[in-house]
Amino acid sequence: MQCTKTSFGTSILVILTMVLLMMYYTDHKPTTHLESHTSVPHHRHKTQGNITEDCKIHVESLVRKMMESYGLSEKTRGEGTLNSAKNVSTRGSNTTNIIDKNVRKVVLAYTMYFGQKPWGWMKNTHEFNHWQGVKCPYYNCELTFERRDRPRSDALIFHARDMPFIDTLRYALERKSPTQKWIYFAMESPMNNPLTSRFNSMFNWIMTYRSDSDIFRPYSYYFESKHIPLVQDVKEYMEGKDRLVFWASSRCGLMRDKFVKKLLEYMKVDVFGACKKAVGASNKDKCPKNSERCEKKLKRYKFELALENSYCVDYVTEKYWDALKRGVVPVVLGGANYSKKDIAIPGSFINAMDFKTVKKLAEYLIYLHKNETAYLEYFKWKNKYRIVDYPPWNCILCARLHLDNKPKVYTWLDTIWNANKQCGIHRKELQKMVRPRPRTFE
Repeated sequence: MQCTKTSFGTSILVILTMVLLMMYYTDHKPTTHLESHTSVPHHRHKTQGNITEDCKIHVESLVRKMMESYGLSEKTRGEGTLNSAKNVSTRGSNTTNIIDKNVRKVVLAYTMYFGQKPWGWMKNTHEFNHWQGVKCPYYNCELTFERRDRPRSDALIFHARDMPFIDTLRYALERKSPTQKWIYFAMESPMNNPLTSRFNSMFNWIMTYRSDSDIFRPYSYYFESKHIPLVQDVKEYMEGKDRLVFWASSRCGLMRDKFVKKLLEYMKVDVFGACKKAVGASNKDKCPKNSERCEKKLKRYKFELALENSYCVDYVTEKYWDALKRGVVPVVLGGANYSKKDIAIPGSFINAMDFKTVKKLAEYLIYLHKNETAYLEYFKWKNKYRIVDYPPWNCILCARLHLDNKPKVYTWLDTIWNANKQCGIHRKELQKMVRPRPRTFE
């Protein structure tokens, strides 16, 4: 019995000692080789709580500013903008700042969205009342896809590429209440939505990628974060980057093809997609679109050619945003003023139109390729801004339906959504840049 008793006491002592040692090493855990040399930048090590809190602060700030602005006269932003006095009728001035949480505005997605219904990224009322997991502040709305709800709806959204027959629109317009808002929703440029004259005097608000829209809906979105810690070692962004520049495109026969072909005269560019043969790229490897293997490959590049298919006002598509999301510096070419803070993140891109010649651009990219310090300057924005897939347009729309009762109609939609007036920017300069070199005769 004595031997058994001694063994039990010894076991208890050993267990207590082990527990104390575990507690000590948990509090004084040394940094392992893996942790100190991780390829994942410090800015990615954040809790979901910080992301949610960032989004909550941001969307509340936006809605509060909107609430404060109502009751004041709108500023005319000049000829050709969406709020131009010549193109917009805003007779009367009737706004309210009263918040009644029991009132729920009804939003009808009247059309399909690229053939989808319900819309893929917005399927129900719960999703419509949330942004990035955060409840839209102050106001509530109901989302419906049923056309039979048209008479009771406060707003109807019409996607430009899925418009019904004009007779269907006119029938609905004749039965439209004076307070109901019709919203023209376009994600593509006027080059792809050219026949807007049919819709003159029909729509009250516009929701597009243009920063002067009634509801701003760009392809992606960024905002200043309150919780992003400073990156301790920015060199982490260089890890695994052993390739120079790539371009991925399957829509060929555009001006950008000539631009890439010209760039290939001065530097190596890997091209993926159907346009590879058209521009004469020599890389033999392939990159299947949307595959995990392809994404891993693209992250190895330092630069991506983010070349738009239309050079229109404010038209910046996923080409720019996808480059940033995969940790690659975008070389942009489009009609937007990329220096506008609403359009692109300051210090995140290289604008091809900032160079007199394509050769000068190539020389700069090669310089950055060889100069690590200069290249890493294009990642400083990561210490300040956060990117999300889309803006809180749903929260803004819902709040505006509660706040804005002013009569307004776009009398001449075709003058403000017009390819001849809003597109073709930089075309002459670009034609000069891509002009073939003159032949020399000896």
